[in-house]
Amino acid sequence: MKPLVLVCASEEWNTTKSHFAATPESTGETPFGEFFETAVGKQSVIFMRTGFTKTKAAAACQHGIDRFKPSIVFNIGTCGAVSSALKPLDLILATKTVQHDCRDNIGQQVGPFLADLVVEIDNSWLGSIDGVTRGVIATADHDGTAEDVALLREHSVLAVDWESGAIAKICAMNKVRCCIIRGATDHLDQIASQTSDYLQNVPNVMRKAYQRVLPVLLGRI
Repeated sequence: MKPLVLVCASEEWNTTKSHFAATPESTGETPFGEFFETAVGKQSVIFMRTGFTKTKAAAACQHGIDRFKPSIVFNIGTCGAVSSALKPLDLILATKTVQHDCRDNIGQQVGPFLADLVVEIDNSWLGSIDGVTRGVIATADHDGTAEDVALLREHSVLAVDWESGAIAKICAMNKVRCCIIRGATDHLDQIASQTSDYLQNVPNVMRKAYQRVLPVLLGRI
């Protein structure tokens, strides 16, 4: 049983392949994209692309669990910062994930987040990690907007993304240990530069996570 790292967006995946020098000969295929196996320190790790959006991420996570039987699922990727305490390139460890684009009007949903999709993540095995902020990540099938900020901050959300809530839910349903690390590429207070900030910062965020955090995580599983 080996750790499985799920990587979602194409820009994140391209940086991942470059960072670990994945070659065409070492790369295989799933219905969702490429995967490869490589050594990170003394640990053999499988990296798998999911594609972006909750649908692809959830399906790819289930495929990865069924196919590779991982000891743990990591999701390493990017996010948009919501908290005013965060800035681009900061790393976030999800302690809880929510899906902020899901509403149950017939069932008279209580609160802003559908309770069945809220996942509390047990990070007690990790101990402290320098330079990483812990908290709530909110997922939706759209980029975070200026209109989202007040509600998300009211409920202590640190950052938003497109996939981690779906991955966390599938891992919880399969009773597979999950760990989510996301790095901020942009900030919802600066929507005008969101796209350019994202494209500029993806490589820096991914390399920072791989260099500073992933070896620590692998050493503690």
